[in-house]
Amino acid sequence: MKQLRWETENRFYCARVYKDMLDFWVVEKAWGGRQNNLGNIGQEVVPTYRDAIQTVLRIHKERRARKYDLVESR
Repeated sequence: MKQLRWETENRFYCARVYKDMLDFWVVEKAWGGRQNNLGNIGQEVVPTYRDAIQTVLRIHKERRARKYDLVESR
């Protein structure tokens, strides 16, 4: 998996999965405003790739419930 991006008119949310240098799976999340420089980044370490995908699926469900549209997948 590469990166997913969700947007509303004013906000964005991104998630990506990668394996770090210590061989841990990481789900990196970034969010903020589309018209300003406000935002934040967080990481969640998970034990397996399957757990990482489950985390991204949970994020997708939450974003859709909050009326975000999936706009980009790289």
